[in-house]
Amino acid sequence: MSYVEQLLAFDKENLLDILHYLAKEITGRTDLPDVRLYLEDMRGGALECLYTPEGELERKGARIPIQMRNNPLVRSYLESRILDGVVLGSGADDLHRDWYERKKLVSSAIFPLLDGGHSIGVLSVDSTHDYGEVLSNQRREEIRQFLNLIMPTLARAHRFNQKMTLNRHLDRLRKRDAARILLQGSFELDLSLDIASVLVSAVSPVPEVLRRERGGYMEVLAAVSKSPSDLQIYETLERISIQEGKSLLSRLVMENGDRIVRRPGAPPVLFFGDILSEEFERWEVFSKLVLKTLLMIPVEGENGEITCVVNYFTKRPHTYSESELKLLTGHARTLSEGISDVAVEHFEIRVLSEIEQLLAEDTELPVFLGKVVSRAVELAGADSGSIALVRDQDQQKWLVVEDEEDRIVGAKSHDWRKGRIPLLKVGGEELPPEMRSLTGYVAFTGKPYMCQDTESEIARGGFYRNLAPDVRSELAVPIMVGETVLGVINLDSHQKNYFGSEHQGILQLISRLISSRIADYLKITELRGKVERLRKEVSYKDPGVRTYLLGNIIGRSSASLQLVERISRLTVPLTNRLINWDRGGEKELDLGLPTLLITGETGVGKEFVFNNLYSLLNEKFQGDGRATGELPLRKTNIAAFTGELTYTELFGHRKGAYTGAHADRTGIFEEADGGIVFLDEIGDADLKTQVQLLRFLDSGEFSRLGESLVHRSRVIFVAATNKDLKEEISRGAFREDLYHRLREMTLRIPPLRERREDIPDLAKHFLGRLHATYGLAGKVSVLTREAEAYLKELDYPGNIRQLVTILQGALFESSDSTIGPEEISRFLALGRFEDKEVTADALSIYTRIRKGEGDFWDLVHGPYMERDLTRQTVLEIYRMAHGKGRGVRDAARLLRALPGKGGEEAAMTRFRNFMYKTVGLGRKD
Repeated sequence: MSYVEQLLAFDKENLLDILHYLAKEITGRTDLPDVRLYLEDMRGGALECLYTPEGELERKGARIPIQMRNNPLVRSYLESRILDGVVLGSGADDLHRDWYERKKLVSSAIFPLLDGGHSIGVLSVDSTHDYGEVLSNQRREEIRQFLNLIMPTLARAHRFNQKMTLNRHLDRLRKRDAARILLQGSFELDLSLDIASVLVSAVSPVPEVLRRERGGYMEVLAAVSKSPSDLQIYETLERISIQEGKSLLSRLVMENGDRIVRRPGAPPVLFFGDILSEEFERWEVFSKLVLKTLLMIPVEGENGEITCVVNYFTKRPHTYSESELKLLTGHARTLSEGISDVAVEHFEIRVLSEIEQLLAEDTELPVFLGKVVSRAVELAGADSGSIALVRDQDQQKWLVVEDEEDRIVGAKSHDWRKGRIPLLKVGGEELPPEMRSLTGYVAFTGKPYMCQDTESEIARGGFYRNLAPDVRSELAVPIMVGETVLGVINLDSHQKNYFGSEHQGILQLISRLISSRIADYLKITELRGKVERLRKEVSYKDPGVRTYLLGNIIGRSSASLQLVERISRLTVPLTNRLINWDRGGEKELDLGLPTLLITGETGVGKEFVFNNLYSLLNEKFQGDGRATGELPLRKTNIAAFTGELTYTELFGHRKGAYTGAHADRTGIFEEADGGIVFLDEIGDADLKTQVQLLRFLDSGEFSRLGESLVHRSRVIFVAATNKDLKEEISRGAFREDLYHRLREMTLRIPPLRERREDIPDLAKHFLGRLHATYGLAGKVSVLTREAEAYLKELDYPGNIRQLVTILQGALFESSDSTIGPEEISRFLALGRFEDKEVTADALSIYTRIRKGEGDFWDLVHGPYMERDLTRQTVLEIYRMAHGKGRGVRDAARLLRALPGKGGEEAAMTRFRNFMYKTVGLGRKD
């Protein structure tokens, strides 16, 4: 995407991004690296520098008063005309003289930024050479036309920025007005008082010298006095240092890392009976006021931080009784709560307005989140921000903003400032310091975290990871649905001690507003991904095969024809049921939920048949039912779970229901409401699970583990098994009532030996898919007639799965595009390890790894964690490698689980943990 396209795509909350890419486009057109951008600040009556390449001027808050009419930047702004050949640092333009000299800039071309004929700022293109005129006439005209093109976008963003700036100023005035009103009440509580004031932690921009001052400061938010002239004198204080020895305030409070807290040993209140006998920096102000006593009352928040300090002064000697102290202490706390409530109330109104606008837009999640975080940055006056989403990877939780291919998954504002954000580990004290991050800690605890001094946080080994050197304070808030953390939204500032409770309130409100949108999107994305993978599987058709019957089910045998005919008949009533649910039908649940049992030997393609069935139902549901979106689908293998994990997979749990249940979880039946659930290996379900399934199928009702609330879900329940359930019933391993409940609709998938005449077409189909999967050049390999005859004579205990494995192995044994009996025989000879037969799945995967077509993590670990591989298959793959080597490490190397260089021990630990702890190698089953 070009800079122009990026510029035109930005919304109103992206002012700094617009300025950045505008400057990039200008430098690209002129080959001059130094560009400045100033925009008007009508409240301050000045042009404010908002962009320079290194960010020097805007960080210093460089401003040019519009009254300086001789300044060339102001002249271009006021006269709405281009000025070229401007000499920098001349008498009319010496405001930034030091900066010009350091950069060796001598001349510039200045362009007004015109919005409907009215200037809103200027662009200065600076040069280190004195050309007379910096740009040619043609180049100036190109820039003028470019500015005209992007000005509507820039002007809209500037107006929004000015509105936010004004709102923040008004919020401050509201807080000040509220404080003055409440302070005035102190004179009614104690008639001896002459002046009262409230001090708060300073969060507004301040001069560089004060930002460097050790010990911090507090500022005078508001003051009241019985004498107007006294008030004018007192308000000259503006800020009070809390550096030890510089003020009376420093005897009460101190800076502790990123917070202002009560000084150790300081009393609840501090009283000075004779102020002028004390020594402190601003003594002369109190001398002019002829003040005598000072009562200083701090107010602490829930985290021990001082939210404000209220001062009560008298001009005559005065002592406070216990009842007076109690009254004024209550007054101070009421004042603190009052000014906090005023700020939060107005912020909430504004946040609701802005985020509700975004919620009404129909945009993809990354675009939506990008707008949310950019608007949050503007609302809070922060310098940057991001939204990271929680992702499960290798049985661990990580926060991701952008994935391994640099695609934005979450969001970040001013991405040109932040650079690439790596995956951040979710965790707490157990993480080593180098892996800790503020956002990772927030995702771990589910609680907000405010870091007011990143340097102090790093120094003490706290939770901050330095990804942007300019950041001095950071605030992060979890995005949650129930007790589940979906992600974290955070804001950064280039100032220490910038964030306060009102900023935390902003993020918490935004988090609540967007959490449902994120949760819904993630569910939809997951479903779309599953359906898309399923579509690819069932849509592939080889042009050489003429016996596709339904989807890509292949066959000319009578067994295949009977199977397809039965699927077609069952599709009609099942679709009707789904459409009825979609239209709000409920009463038919009295008859229980519809069930379909798919039976067949290992490897016959039970899930493959189900995929074709689902695709057909989804197509008819969207066509006949006129539904939008995909039919809900959830798949799982019941053999992968035991005990409480089985229940929670099916029905969900409440936080704390068992050890390790750190958050609420919904089960697959609840997630698939109105759709289909496919449960493989139903014959391996324990008896307790069978009872729970039977109850659910009879009523559609269930409760999550650890709660008594009854939920209801409507699903078509499809179960598959390779076991003879009648035999399991006779052994007492399967309930007969559940068996009869499941078999109301049954599909038996015939074994390959009952459909040998289908083998040639099946082989053509799978060879075509294998060829496409591996990206092999040239024509698709074909079987000779002798090879087809050979395949038809083989025994297939592994059925279709074994056939595919044989074809894959023969394909790689072949040196040309023809596969004969010899290639098949050579591959079959590889199928024995220590005189033990292995399943087709295990042999196929082991062969691919040994040929370098993938490694252990891609072909074994990943599919197993996605429940696409059984534990038995993983163990067979491991034992094949172990039999060829001399131990676990050799097995890991043979399976390509260890890196070629570096990091071997970490990978070996990961391999051992997976095999022994996750898979259960060595466990007696």
